[in-house]
Amino acid sequence: IFSFIYDRKYSGGAGTLQDPYLIASLADLVQLGNTEIDQDKHFKQISDIDLQTAAFDGLSNYTFRGSYDGGGHAIRGLQSPLFKYIFSSHFIKNLTLSEIAINTNFRGGSLVESIFDSDLQISNVYASGEITTQGFAGCLVGESLKSKLSINNCSVNISFSNESSDALIRLSAGLVGIIGDQNQYNDEVSINNSYTDGSIIGSTIFRSGFIGFAPGSNTNIIIENSYTRMSFGQEPTTWPDEPFLFIGEDQNLDITVLNSFWDRELTGLESSSTGGTGLSTTEMRKRETFANAGWDLTNTWSHLPGYHPVLKSQVENAKPFTISGTVVDENGQPFTGGTVKAILLGFLENKTTEIGNDGSFILEGIPAGLHSIVVEPTDNNYVKTFYGDANREALSKHVLNSISSNQIQMIAKSD
Repeated sequence: IFSFIYDRKYSGGAGTLQDPYLIASLADLVQLGNTEIDQDKHFKQISDIDLQTAAFDGLSNYTFRGSYDGGGHAIRGLQSPLFKYIFSSHFIKNLTLSEIAINTNFRGGSLVESIFDSDLQISNVYASGEITTQGFAGCLVGESLKSKLSINNCSVNISFSNESSDALIRLSAGLVGIIGDQNQYNDEVSINNSYTDGSIIGSTIFRSGFIGFAPGSNTNIIIENSYTRMSFGQEPTTWPDEPFLFIGEDQNLDITVLNSFWDRELTGLESSSTGGTGLSTTEMRKRETFANAGWDLTNTWSHLPGYHPVLKSQVENAKPFTISGTVVDENGQPFTGGTVKAILLGFLENKTTEIGNDGSFILEGIPAGLHSIVVEPTDNNYVKTFYGDANREALSKHVLNSISSNQIQMIAKSD
């Protein structure tokens, strides 16, 4: 009996692929992070975990070599990458990382900071929130070295920023920051059925919707059936002088981009040096655009008329969510007069709140489903403005899960 009590770990399970250790709480995550002998075991999350009020520095004590199945659940409020180092790992899947608030001076990645010598499959992982960095960052992975990395059925909605106007984001990208290292390693990356959203605010050397920097010539990259609508904001102050849609910078490596797109209006970019097709927002919301490109709109993607496609697994696992942030005027000052609404399918008003005296707002308990977020001003000098800083719903960004630290800039009426 005493041996059973002593050996019991986590919330159940045996740590095998068939009977993984069960993760149900912050205490289970802490135990995983502190138990060196379990780093090559298998884990499955069985409930949502809220870290917003917890002091949790990620799984940073040891190098993880096992597998993690999120079980379709969420981890909310990460302030550090979930995994700091991964070596010779198997898979990470079925996990939502919401309301991320990571602040780093070096590598940034909500899921993994650094992958080395691994054959890692990341699938059905969705991340949203904010990363503040003065180093280099990818929404999911900071860097991948000497590895074969597969990213399938994933999405991100991340806002990159820096702490001051003088700070420089060296590198920022929708999925992976850096791949390979100056010809020392052979690296492979495949990205399939994935999309990126969000924004990059502030100056940066390399910025991209998918991969920031691939410095080695022994790297093979394939991006297929994917798209980006990430906004690239102001022009950078250092070389190169423009952002890139799929790869931020490469050294003559092997890149293949197939049946993949970017939204010209939402990204603000007209051309790409690394392939893909740029379309208007209207074209990006037509079913035939993706059907003609061979996308699976039955089993993999979900598409509603007037919306960008989203992953079907996201829709099936969608839960009530929260949107919070601030409303500002054209000068970046708090905007205080009006209401913020969450509207489902363009017409069903689900949640409404008044804008606070400091321009802040929070919409809690928004029902599952694709929503537009709109600000209706009381000041007649401004027009109704949608999330995505759009003056009409047809150009707005739609949301499916929680987003914090989100900013909506009001649009003034033209003369």
